Amino acid sequence: MGISLFEWGDYRAVLRMAARTWAVSDTVRVVDAAAVLGGGAYRPYAAMQLYRDGLATRILVDEDADKKLLLNLDIPAEVVVKFGNGLRNTYEEACALTRWVGKNKVHWIIIPTETFPSRRVKWIVARQLGTFDANVLIDVVAVPGYSADDWWTDKGGRQQFLTEIVKYFYYRVRYIFASC
Repeated sequence: MGISLFEWGDYRAVLRMAARTWAVSDTVRVVDAAAVLGGGAYRPYAAMQLYRDGLATRILVDEDADKKLLLNLDIPAEVVVKFGNGLRNTYEEACALTRWVGKNKVHWIIIPTETFPSRRVKWIVARQLGTFDANVLIDVVAVPGYSADDWWTDKGGRQQFLTEIVKYFYYRVRYIFASC
C-alpha cells in the first residue's frame, strides 16, 4: 500500500495552492459596466458595491429578479440595464454581452463571480468580447462558508471546485470554435 498525498505532506498547502492557481482575479478599475451573470446569489451585491465605489457606471443584468433586487437596494433605475433575457448558460450570457457591447460601444466590463467559476467565465467572455476589442475583468466575490484558503472543509466548496474543473474543460472543447 502506497503513501497517500495526505500522509505525504501538508495537504492543506497543496489544496490552497490549487485554488489560488485555478482562480482568476483581476485588479479592478473604472469600467463602463458591471455584468451580473446568473447562478450566483452574491453577484448582484458585488455589482452594487462596484457601482457605489464608482468603478462601474452601469449594472447589466439578465434576470428580472436581479434587476428588482438592485432597484430595491436603491440603485437608480437608469443604471440597471438588461443585456439578455432568459439566458441558460455562460456561453449564451457571453454572446448576449457581446451583442450589447457592440451596440453600446463599451470597452471594459467587470464580472463579479465566485472563485472557482472565474477561470471559465474569463475565458468564454473574453473570447467573445474580443470581437469588439472589448475587455473583461473578473472580480472574485467572497461567499460565506469557504474561501480559497479552506474550500475543502465545506461540502459546497468541494462540490463547486470539482464541478468547475469539469465545466471549464467542457467549455474549452465545446466552444473552442463557437462564435456568437
